[in-house]
Amino acid sequence: MDTANPIANPYTQGVASFVSGLRYEDVPAEVRHRIKLLILDSLGCALYAADLPWSRILQERLGAIDTTRQCAVWGTGARLSSPHAALVNGTQVQGFELDDVHRAGVLHVGAVVLPALIAVAETNPGMTGREFLAAAVAGYEIGPRVGLCMGPEHIAQGWHSGATLGVFSAVSGAARGLKLDAEQTSSTFSRAPMAASARPSPVPPTASTSRS
Repeated sequence: MDTANPIANPYTQGVASFVSGLRYEDVPAEVRHRIKLLILDSLGCALYAADLPWSRILQERLGAIDTTRQCAVWGTGARLSSPHAALVNGTQVQGFELDDVHRAGVLHVGAVVLPALIAVAETNPGMTGREFLAAAVAGYEIGPRVGLCMGPEHIAQGWHSGATLGVFSAVSGAARGLKLDAEQTSSTFSRAPMAASARPSPVPPTASTSRS
């Protein structure tokens, strides 16, 4: 097996197939209800943190160097390029440590899924509400599963899971939002800072919702 090729790796391909193939109709009703609450919670955290001094520093610094007015900075009238808006919005979600956490996967999921996914929605008009929710569920499912594979020692070693694990949540949500196929989604995982194919998920992905 060619472990250097994410498309040839059956574990990465399995995750990519789940993400690209997830339909709104496949998501159980209780998960749909849960994901809406999680989204509202993260947005509320971001709005609360929008006026905090450290959030203002980041908003102003990026606003000074970024003249692209593509995506909204939540809770403000400012707009930035999609990567910078996602950076600020994710920072605000975690701005005062009020946001959700998947304790077993050791990940603040909303802070990494929603800024990327909403940036995709803003720059690709036409995404329906159902498509958005399906993409969000994909993101909320995958990151914590990678965290379960890494185990709690990952955090104990000094790694910050938002950067190392969160990328898989962000990629999954954004890839599903862009309607990438399984091969394209698998390729996006290869651009993550860690090897997405390192270990198989202990449980095959299903739309079971993150226990955040």
